[in-house]
Amino acid sequence: MFPQVGRPTKGRQVVTFDNKTLTQAHRYILSNCFRIAATSEFKSELKRRYRYGRRPTNSQLENMFDQTNEEIVDLDLRALSRAPNSIAFSFQGFNVNGFAFRTVESEQNKKVQNSGIMVQSMHDNDDHESTYYGRLNDVISLDYGSRGRIILFRCDWVNTTSGTKIDCLIFTMVNFSRLIHTGEREEHEPFILASQDKMVYYVLDPKEEDWYYVFRHTPRDTYNMGDENDIDTMYFVDINFSSIQSLLSDINGEDVELTRSDVEGSIVDGMHVAGNETDDEILIEFCVFLHFGENLS
Repeated sequence: MFPQVGRPTKGRQVVTFDNKTLTQAHRYILSNCFRIAATSEFKSELKRRYRYGRRPTNSQLENMFDQTNEEIVDLDLRALSRAPNSIAFSFQGFNVNGFAFRTVESEQNKKVQNSGIMVQSMHDNDDHESTYYGRLNDVISLDYGSRGRIILFRCDWVNTTSGTKIDCLIFTMVNFSRLIHTGEREEHEPFILASQDKMVYYVLDPKEEDWYYVFRHTPRDTYNMGDENDIDTMYFVDINFSSIQSLLSDINGEDVELTRSDVEGSIVDGMHVAGNETDDEILIEFCVFLHFGENLS
């Protein structure tokens, strides 16, 4: 249901979550599970509630889940319909999607920055995509019994209205003194799935106080190979490699001399060449012999 991606790296602790935090985490997992959201009645109800700005509570989600899944045969869905264990693991770092994420606390007095988070969210009510920027505060592993664990990131999220702007050079800027979804209220959403994030880093603007420039980070071992449309602009040369002449001619517009002038030439009896060689192989060996002379071993 939620494939295990990535791995924790450091600072494991056992923590106990209060009911409000557990509700926020469990609600986010239920609303982002594709197998539950695929149920038409469940998805329609979520759209209706979100359209009027009312996020369903944990108990409402469980009731909706039970109504749309009267007979739960799937063991994963059955485990997910129940709230996770309030006792969970907390980590200070997690490697996923080619990024090595670290919490803000673990970066104190360090020169590196690995806590910047970016996530893109699609709104069901109008198919509008929003980009959220934040900082990683905690990595939690929730226990759903024998069906496994689900990793969530808890972040400080910048207000998408008052906390972000585009400067005159079209750079994105954020302000961490203007936050949303802080987790203080039950309807807040401070969590995301570990598989949903991308890494960014923030550079403080020397002129505007509390404003940071946003720069996206490239995952490790990935390279920009361009778009598929770029193939139309590439130049290809159809070369026939069946003979040695096609390999050694037309370099810088000039033919390549196949014989050496600094050594005395030799005559080779072609009948001594093994009979199982092709004509191209015979031609290649003959040209190489003429090019390098008799001393070639």
